[in-house]
Amino acid sequence: MNAKVLAVAAALGLLSATVPVLAHHSFNAEYDGTKPVTLKGTVTKMEWINPHSWITLDVKGPDGKVVTWRVEAGAPNAMFRRGFRRDSLPVGTEIIVEGFLAKNGSLSANGRLLTAYGTLYRALARLEKMGLLASRWEDPAIPARENRPGRRLYTLTALGDAALEAARGAMEEPARPRARRRLAPA
Repeated sequence: MNAKVLAVAAALGLLSATVPVLAHHSFNAEYDGTKPVTLKGTVTKMEWINPHSWITLDVKGPDGKVVTWRVEAGAPNAMFRRGFRRDSLPVGTEIIVEGFLAKNGSLSANGRLLTAYGTLYRALARLEKMGLLASRWEDPAIPARENRPGRRLYTLTALGDAALEAARGAMEEPARPRARRRLAPA
């Protein structure tokens, strides 16, 4: 009798451990890696829940009408490791999110790049606007074959290459010798 009770308890334990795994999904199950989207809007809510955090934002459409989008972000723990804190995206923050549309046609996306004041992606966008960088999405067949979302690729333009060489040249100039300080009178 005890063996049966132990077997049932073990089976229930294993079943309860697999439920969260079944609730989690792969990127390709919900999102279309061939349909990138860029959303510019204002944060209305930030939810730090497992297995993924969610950012809700109001986005003004081309017709001027405001629509609410939900953006799936990383797991809270992963976001903390990347430097996010609970107060990183307060309500009212204007952000740009690049990601991929949901397959079901809802106003939701899987966020890949987030631009807010002071982030790397804002700097990349600024360099691109200055003509120093060019970007493009990789061929959609590659991430589909590798079962992952697409990546945005950046390359130096001719102007960017010239600016880089100028900066390298400035760094290679010999440093001026420093005046030596005397520790005690001679």
